[in-house]
Amino acid sequence: MPNNSEIFELTGYIDRRQGLWNESARSLQRALALDPRNFFMLQQIALSYQQFRQFRAMAAALDRALALAPA
Repeated sequence: MPNNSEIFELTGYIDRRQGLWNESARSLQRALALDPRNFFMLQQIALSYQQFRQFRAMAAALDRALALAPA
């Protein structure tokens, strides 16, 4: 299904595992666009940004995750 976020999410995880960081980030961002309330995916995107050393983007992703689940 073209609007299924799981396809892009899994592709992003596979790409990240293979060291394809840019492709991984693109796939995870696409998955998040399709499922913006996915807390786990926001955490994973933050971890990816940490690997890129893009700390502002990491903080933004974590802030979004915190807004979803403040507790």
